[in-house]
Amino acid sequence: MKQFFHKIFVWFLMIQKRLFKKTSFLIVFALVFLIVFGMRFTANQKSGLITIALAQEKQSDFAEQIINQLLEVRSIYFIDCKSPQDARILVEQKKADAAWIFDADFEEHIEQAGKAGAVRPVVSILQGQDTVLLALVREILFSKIYPYFSYSAYKNYIKQKIPSANDNDIKIQFQRFNQMPHLFTQKTFGSTNVQNNFRSFYLISPLRGMLALWLFMCGFAATLYFIQDKERNSFVWVSSRSSLRFFLAMVLIPLCDCAVILLIALKAGGIMLSFGIELPAVVMLVISIALFCNLLRLLTINKNIFCAATTIILLTMMVVCPIFLKVNSFRPLQFSFPIFYYLNSIYSKSFMIQFAIYTGILFVLNIIATKISSICKL
Repeated sequence: MKQFFHKIFVWFLMIQKRLFKKTSFLIVFALVFLIVFGMRFTANQKSGLITIALAQEKQSDFAEQIINQLLEVRSIYFIDCKSPQDARILVEQKKADAAWIFDADFEEHIEQAGKAGAVRPVVSILQGQDTVLLALVREILFSKIYPYFSYSAYKNYIKQKIPSANDNDIKIQFQRFNQMPHLFTQKTFGSTNVQNNFRSFYLISPLRGMLALWLFMCGFAATLYFIQDKERNSFVWVSSRSSLRFFLAMVLIPLCDCAVILLIALKAGGIMLSFGIELPAVVMLVISIALFCNLLRLLTINKNIFCAATTIILLTMMVVCPIFLKVNSFRPLQFSFPIFYYLNSIYSKSFMIQFAIYTGILFVLNIIATKISSICKL
């Protein structure tokens, strides 16, 4: 047993030495940190990643107050337009990602919502294709509108119970209660409080998907190295029965190195959740990528077809997986990619279970494909 582990350790060191002798391997590592710190630097700038045009259909004190609050938000570039038409032009000319136009009856709708409990539309949003970032940025708008709705609801409730209550006294009492510690705080599954950390957690949220895509590319590259070594008959001594285990050993070692870099990059990017959540998800991602790559290798005829297939798959994953855009269609296609499960399992325990089932299915398919491949060669 001692000799067995010694052989594994020696084999591990040999593969590591081989990898770190490759200049391209080191460059790939360096690129990750350039991407991370580049995105963090961009997110710190006033322009940020999103530009929103603000306008009012009719002058309103409430709307004016909200617009002033939004203009103070860093990392998102808000433009105060003189008219709704100016805001629409900015969106049409691609100078703004979206336009938020406060309705003419903004205050009346808020007041009615406080009485009825149902919120009528108070802001019209004009934008092109919806993205993950635009959906997240809208949460800022909701957070600025909610205090006005809550005050209206509070005032109307008090007046129903105490008709003689004075508006000024109601406002004083509301402000007093409003200064108490928050009854509700915003948290993300497994993370620390991100209520005041919008920039680091949300604006660079596509970084996680980009890193997962990068890890997939590393898996494809490691598989390509394996194919090239096999074409040179470097593994003639490996029996067909242990071919799957041998492939996984050859690919998982570089992928584990890349996974460590991925975790460090998540931490450096400021979007890492608790280690207890990140580690199982990344381990599952590494295993599923290795199995996915091997299955693709067995299904493709030669190296050229494998390379062509990887390009198509990577481009498809960029579109259908929630990296930059929210795509609600193409569900069957989404469920065939490990990245889709990984990006969802971070925030959902049920998706983590689905991820484990998906990995198990990939393993069974690899066993079947390996046996068929060995039979065909015979």
